[in-house]
Amino acid sequence: MKNILGIETHKYAPELNKVVLKNGAILDAKGTNNIKDFRKLFKKGRVGKYCKISFNHTEEYKRFDKTYQGFINSYKDVKIFIAKLKEKHSFSNDIKISLNYIQG
Repeated sequence: MKNILGIETHKYAPELNKVVLKNGAILDAKGTNNIKDFRKLFKKGRVGKYCKISFNHTEEYKRFDKTYQGFINSYKDVKIFIAKLKEKHSFSNDIKISLNYIQG
């Protein structure tokens, strides 16, 4: 991955680490402190659609918030996954979807 522009690290909150790519995409890099660790997390040559789905509940059920992320084959997979989430968590309030295309 030679298209990495930089990495944003947080000393006391490694779950907030992010990697910025040259195409402007910002990816979560939880627990990675340098670019070498990030490359291990995202194996070399891995290109495609990267999806992040944040599933937020109302204030009283805030502790049940979830975030799912990974590579997808098609947008149809995302629709099916969201439909399953809506069945499972019928009291949801908000679903946020972030899609990035990673080029090799």
